[in-house]
Formats: sequence, C-alpha cells, structure tokens
Amino acid sequence: MSLGTKGVKDATRQARPLVELAVKVASPQGLARRDV
Repeated sequence: MSLGTKGVKDATRQARPLVELAVKVASPQGLARRDV
C-alpha cells in the first residue's frame, strides 16, 4: 500500500468521529457482544 503521510492523516481524521460514534453506540451493548 503506497499511501502518503497526508493520506494516512486524512484517513485518521475522518475515521476518528466514526470510531468515537461506534464506541458510544457499542458501549451499552459492548459487554454482550464481546462475550459472543
């Protein structure tokens, strides 16, 4: 994969809100889902 540093930073910046949202959504269900 030949992603430049700028591409990595852009991807990280775009993914961060999605990760935070996923954590918020999954936290109540995280325990049940993690046991599976």
